Amino acid sequence: MVGEKQAGNIGLNYTYNNRYTLSVGYSATFKSAASPTDEFLKSGTNLSPASSAEPFQNSEILHMMVGRIFDINKKRSIRVLLQAGPGISTFREPEFNLLKSTNQYNFKTAASKKISFVVNPKIEMPLCCTVGCSVGPMVIVNSNQTYFGAGIGLMYGLIKQ
Repeated sequence: MVGEKQAGNIGLNYTYNNRYTLSVGYSATFKSAASPTDEFLKSGTNLSPASSAEPFQNSEILHMMVGRIFDINKKRSIRVLLQAGPGISTFREPEFNLLKSTNQYNFKTAASKKISFVVNPKIEMPLCCTVGCSVGPMVIVNSNQTYFGAGIGLMYGLIKQ
């Protein structure tokens, strides 16, 4: 883990003619230590949490992408996959509230959904006909946030003929 979020991704790809792909996947991020903003904390004196529950924030995205495979060398041992498409993102974030007549605050987790655009280019290295590895960034853009992540993946299935 690098940064303050943990993330994961799982997806299924269908490859047509070793050139075009259709991908369906699920990605999620999780940040366990969400805290109130400084502005919120300044609104009272000596504020403390009302419970021991930890506020968290996470996002989940279901996405479908289409892509194109470009072979880098004649042996087809290294290739580039350029893929992009729409997704539906769900965001869960804490909303903090002051408790009346105390110096404590509480939170509730609110969820919202947004349409996203996902770009996920990869460098793929098939090791044999059924196993390979991939590396590349993922960019998710919507009206709520822009997420950039990088990952290393394992490919399994009929990869090359």
